[in-house]
Amino acid sequence: MGTTVKKLIALFLLMTLFATCACSPARPSEPEKITIIEEGSFFRGFEVSGEYVRIYCYYEVKNNTSEQLKFKIKGNFQADVKGGLLKEATLYAANIGMGVHGPLEYEFTIAPNWERGCEVVFVGKAGGAETKHDRLLPETEIEYISES
Repeated sequence: MGTTVKKLIALFLLMTLFATCACSPARPSEPEKITIIEEGSFFRGFEVSGEYVRIYCYYEVKNNTSEQLKFKIKGNFQADVKGGLLKEATLYAANIGMGVHGPLEYEFTIAPNWERGCEVVFVGKAGGAETKHDRLLPETEIEYISES
Protein backbone atom coordinates (compact mmCIF):
# COMPACT_ATOMS: atom_id res chain seq x y z
CA MET A 1 0.00 0.00 0.00
CA GLY A 2 1.26 3.40 -0.89
CA THR A 3 1.60 6.38 1.41
CA THR A 4 -1.28 8.18 -0.27
CA VAL A 5 -3.66 5.25 0.32
CA LYS A 6 -2.64 5.05 4.00
CA LYS A 7 -3.27 8.79 4.39
CA LEU A 8 -6.71 8.46 2.77
CA ILE A 9 -7.63 5.55 5.06
CA ALA A 10 -6.47 7.50 8.12
CA LEU A 11 -8.44 10.55 6.98
CA PHE A 12 -11.54 8.40 6.39
CA LEU A 13 -11.25 6.87 9.88
CA LEU A 14 -10.85 10.30 11.49
CA MET A 15 -13.87 11.66 9.63
CA THR A 16 -15.94 8.63 10.64
CA LEU A 17 -14.90 9.05 14.28
CA PHE A 18 -15.70 12.78 14.19
CA ALA A 19 -19.11 12.18 12.58
CA THR A 20 -19.96 9.52 15.18
CA CYS A 21 -19.03 11.80 18.08
CA ALA A 22 -20.80 14.83 16.60
CA CYS A 23 -24.03 12.94 15.95
CA SER A 24 -24.29 11.07 19.25
CA PRO A 25 -26.56 12.79 21.74
CA ALA A 26 -24.83 14.70 24.51
CA ARG A 27 -25.17 13.20 27.94
CA PRO A 28 -27.32 15.49 30.07
CA SER A 29 -25.39 16.95 32.97
CA GLU A 30 -26.51 16.02 36.46
CA PRO A 31 -28.51 18.77 38.15
CA GLU A 32 -26.93 20.41 41.16
CA LYS A 33 -28.02 18.98 44.49
CA ILE A 34 -28.79 22.48 45.74
CA THR A 35 -29.46 25.43 43.47
CA ILE A 36 -29.51 29.10 44.35
CA ILE A 37 -32.70 30.70 43.10
CA GLU A 38 -31.35 33.95 41.65
CA GLU A 39 -34.73 35.73 41.48
CA GLY A 40 -35.24 35.34 45.24
CA SER A 41 -31.68 36.11 46.34
CA PHE A 42 -30.21 39.56 46.94
CA PHE A 43 -27.60 41.76 48.62
CA ARG A 44 -29.00 43.51 51.72
CA GLY A 45 -26.24 45.86 52.80
CA PHE A 46 -22.91 46.08 54.57
CA GLU A 47 -21.28 47.76 57.53
CA VAL A 48 -17.72 48.44 58.61
CA SER A 49 -17.32 48.05 62.35
CA GLY A 50 -13.82 48.35 63.76
CA GLU A 51 -11.58 45.67 62.29
CA TYR A 52 -14.42 43.83 60.53
CA VAL A 53 -16.80 44.21 57.61
CA ARG A 54 -20.21 42.54 57.67
CA ILE A 55 -21.93 41.92 54.35
CA TYR A 56 -25.59 40.94 54.65
CA CYS A 57 -27.30 38.85 51.97
CA TYR A 58 -30.40 36.74 51.48
CA TYR A 59 -30.32 33.49 49.50
CA GLU A 60 -33.28 31.43 48.32
CA VAL A 61 -32.08 27.85 47.81
CA LYS A 62 -33.67 24.64 46.57
CA ASN A 63 -32.78 21.05 47.44
CA ASN A 64 -33.17 18.98 44.26
CA THR A 65 -32.67 15.63 45.99
CA SER A 66 -34.78 13.27 48.06
CA GLU A 67 -32.44 13.51 51.05
CA GLN A 68 -31.76 16.12 53.71
CA LEU A 69 -28.52 17.99 52.99
CA LYS A 70 -26.06 20.04 55.04
CA PHE A 71 -24.12 22.76 53.27
CA LYS A 72 -22.06 25.92 53.54
CA ILE A 73 -22.31 29.06 51.43
CA LYS A 74 -18.98 30.40 50.16
CA GLY A 75 -18.60 33.88 48.66
CA ASN A 76 -15.83 35.27 46.47
CA PHE A 77 -15.15 38.94 47.29
CA GLN A 78 -12.08 39.46 45.08
CA ALA A 79 -13.39 42.80 43.74
CA ASP A 80 -13.89 44.08 47.30
CA VAL A 81 -10.31 43.11 48.16
CA LYS A 82 -9.10 45.06 45.10
CA GLY A 83 -11.28 48.00 46.17
CA GLY A 84 -9.79 47.98 49.67
CA LEU A 85 -12.96 47.07 51.60
CA LEU A 86 -11.77 43.58 52.60
CA LYS A 87 -8.42 41.91 53.26
CA GLU A 88 -9.59 38.40 52.33
CA ALA A 89 -11.40 37.29 49.19
CA THR A 90 -13.04 34.03 50.31
CA LEU A 91 -15.61 34.23 53.10
CA TYR A 92 -18.20 31.77 54.41
CA ALA A 93 -21.74 32.87 55.19
CA ALA A 94 -23.01 32.65 58.75
CA ASN A 95 -26.68 31.93 59.39
CA ILE A 96 -28.37 34.94 60.98
CA GLY A 97 -31.95 33.75 60.57
CA MET A 98 -32.28 33.67 64.37
CA GLY A 99 -30.41 36.95 64.95
CA VAL A 100 -26.77 37.97 65.23
CA HIS A 101 -26.39 37.40 68.97
CA GLY A 102 -24.35 34.45 70.14
CA PRO A 103 -21.88 32.30 68.19
CA LEU A 104 -22.17 32.34 64.41
CA GLU A 105 -23.32 29.11 62.74
CA TYR A 106 -21.79 28.39 59.31
CA GLU A 107 -23.73 25.23 58.43
CA PHE A 108 -27.17 25.15 56.86
CA THR A 109 -29.61 22.26 56.55
CA ILE A 110 -32.33 21.83 53.94
CA ALA A 111 -35.09 19.22 53.82
CA PRO A 112 -35.54 16.90 50.82
CA ASN A 113 -37.14 18.49 47.72
CA TRP A 114 -37.56 21.78 49.57
CA GLU A 115 -36.95 25.50 49.08
CA ARG A 116 -35.83 27.74 51.92
CA GLY A 117 -34.52 31.19 52.57
CA CYS A 118 -31.18 31.82 54.23
CA GLU A 119 -30.47 35.17 55.92
CA VAL A 120 -26.70 35.35 56.07
CA VAL A 121 -23.75 37.56 56.96
CA PHE A 122 -20.26 37.29 55.53
CA VAL A 123 -17.71 38.60 58.04
CA GLY A 124 -14.19 39.54 56.97
CA LYS A 125 -11.25 41.65 58.08
CA ALA A 126 -11.57 45.28 57.03
CA GLY A 127 -9.15 46.54 54.41
CA GLY A 128 -9.39 50.25 55.25
CA ALA A 129 -11.87 51.48 52.61
CA GLU A 130 -15.47 52.11 53.60
CA THR A 131 -17.16 51.73 50.23
CA LYS A 132 -18.28 48.57 48.43
CA HIS A 133 -17.66 48.35 44.69
CA ASP A 134 -21.24 47.17 43.94
CA ARG A 135 -24.50 46.12 45.53
CA LEU A 136 -24.60 42.60 44.07
CA LEU A 137 -24.35 39.17 45.59
CA PRO A 138 -20.83 37.80 45.56
CA GLU A 139 -19.85 35.00 43.22
CA THR A 140 -21.33 32.18 45.31
CA GLU A 141 -20.64 28.46 45.69
CA ILE A 142 -22.49 25.78 47.67
CA GLU A 143 -20.20 23.37 49.52
CA TYR A 144 -21.77 20.12 50.70
CA ILE A 145 -21.02 18.69 54.12
CA SER A 146 -20.95 14.92 54.17
CA GLU A 147 -22.66 13.03 56.96
CA SER A 148 -19.88 10.71 58.08
